[in-house]
Amino acid sequence: MKILFISTNRQTKVHRVAPAGVLYLASALIQRNHTIKLVDLMFSTDPSSDIVNAISEFNPDVTCISVRNVNKTTQDTNIIPDVDITVETVKKHSHSQIIIGGSGFSLLPEELMERLNPDFGIIGEADNSLPALINSLEHKSDYRRIPGLIHRDKKGTLAINPPGIVTDLDGIPFQSIELIDYYKYNKKAGYIGIFTRKGCPQKCIYCAEAQISGKNMRLRSPGRIVDEIEYIIDKTGITYFDFSDTLFNVPRKHAIDVCREIVRRNVKIQFEVELNPIGQDAEIVELLKVAGCNGLTLTADSGSDRMLQKLQKGYTANDILDAARLYAKFKIRYVICFLLGGPGENLESIEDSITLVESCPKMTAVLFGFSIRVFKNTRLSNMMIDQGLANKNDNYLNPKMYLADSFDDRCAERLLTACNERLNFFISEQAFCLNSKVIRFLSNSSNTRPPWKYIKFLGLILKIRNFGKSPLYWDSQARSFKCK
Repeated sequence: MKILFISTNRQTKVHRVAPAGVLYLASALIQRNHTIKLVDLMFSTDPSSDIVNAISEFNPDVTCISVRNVNKTTQDTNIIPDVDITVETVKKHSHSQIIIGGSGFSLLPEELMERLNPDFGIIGEADNSLPALINSLEHKSDYRRIPGLIHRDKKGTLAINPPGIVTDLDGIPFQSIELIDYYKYNKKAGYIGIFTRKGCPQKCIYCAEAQISGKNMRLRSPGRIVDEIEYIIDKTGITYFDFSDTLFNVPRKHAIDVCREIVRRNVKIQFEVELNPIGQDAEIVELLKVAGCNGLTLTADSGSDRMLQKLQKGYTANDILDAARLYAKFKIRYVICFLLGGPGENLESIEDSITLVESCPKMTAVLFGFSIRVFKNTRLSNMMIDQGLANKNDNYLNPKMYLADSFDDRCAERLLTACNERLNFFISEQAFCLNSKVIRFLSNSSNTRPPWKYIKFLGLILKIRNFGKSPLYWDSQARSFKCK
């Protein structure tokens, strides 16, 4: 069959990420002798025209649309209207059957099926389910029991199967990297992602990852991971990667084994990772450095032990500080990300977070994320239902944000003051007030990574532009930070 993939992700405010999930699925279908074409909208200046041209040239039997995100950034900008246009364009210009999937779709499957009305949807890991569905469509066989499948029965009612779980991660073929403009990703300081595991055992109250990949951790062998890295280097010449796992260092031993395999084979690469403080010590941090870690994001969420317990993070403020000291010791650039506004957030916990980051040595930047995006079936959404702040029938397509009542004007002003006093302290909205055009220009023109290396310069630009004042103000009535 001829299968057209459309990757709808166009997020550039943080960094450009190649559609790894699509590339893995494409490989699985190519192995089964299907013909694949990919429309990657990341660099598109006219998405609708690109889609129409691809349909005209390729005449697909099936069109698979990937929805990676439901927000453009940490701000609550909804990207669903962009997906609307994509689906409408395909329906208007093609008679192909439409399948929608991706991590963003898996978070809101029923809502997106009702809104977009595709032929099928797949929740969660599609590595086995999508090839099974394509095979059923090709041979006109029964598809109703395929794991993770959403479809309409004869009465038009949505039928939803439990997600499938891939147990043999080493059986997943390498990405079909040739389907994207990997040269442009590399030139524009973008990222080629490599996964090392699936599933997450953490219990963070706001996280919906378990809905996508389950709670049971499954590991890809270090040898297979490095095999794919070498394969991509041989194919493209690219030597800069992103380990795309939500947390690379969980479990700790696996992260160590992956780094040791890179070092053992003498593979000369640079990479970035996202970590939390759990299980970090001199051994793993030194290995990260030797293996080629060029920058990392430390997900702290809070500097208050009380808030960390409420968010069920599984670590303490001292663990965060100890990890930061190790990064400084081994000269690894790092940024710290916070997620403020959770249950019980108040001036005391805000002070704890500010005090903590002021103690972190040689930190490139801190981003204070503000308010928490709520997804259904998380502990946070269930808590809101119990407290009468939400109900079971709420539509989560329109971003629902949580901000504790105890986060008052004093909290907001304290954050503004802290960020106004330092060039590398940002409230998330502040970091995007210039749409990060300056930092992207500097990063792209010199192909510098990590892009946030220049974030202090962005802070200086913002300060000069606003005559030494913050570009933000606190809207007490809306209870939100806004750009001036």
